[in-house]
Amino acid sequence: MKPFGQTAIYDALILALDHMQEAKHTKKTILLITDGVDNVSKHTLDEAIEATKRSRVAVYTVGLLSESGGQKAEDSLIRMAEASGGRAYFPQTAEEAGSVMDRVARDLREQYTLGYFPMNAVLNGAWRSVRVQVVPPPKVTAKLNANYRHGYYGPSK
Repeated sequence: MKPFGQTAIYDALILALDHMQEAKHTKKTILLITDGVDNVSKHTLDEAIEATKRSRVAVYTVGLLSESGGQKAEDSLIRMAEASGGRAYFPQTAEEAGSVMDRVARDLREQYTLGYFPMNAVLNGAWRSVRVQVVPPPKVTAKLNANYRHGYYGPSK
């Protein structure tokens, strides 16, 4: 089936993030599945990314993209996912889409939570970048990857 109609991805993501503030569990995830480019949102991509960065919600995007979506749609979905520490997937077939859903479920079950105490005591609410490196133990040849939020907004007065 060919996708058609109007798509408000950015508005939908911001609305979902707002709803997640009332969720009772601390671990929160949004699975955003779309078939193309946002063409009717009142919000912009930058606003959706900013809302994602301010939330504590992992966003996993699945792009079932048509030729009309192209690189712009793919780039947008990657940026939204990466802003949250989530991942973006682009399956080509229905079978691949099923495998992606299994992968997302496995990723969510196999997550670790890392914490630290920042040395920056300034209470200005500014963005603070974070970098995580995975160092494999000796004799481990598998490539290890870390998906994580690349920063957070510090506390303000």
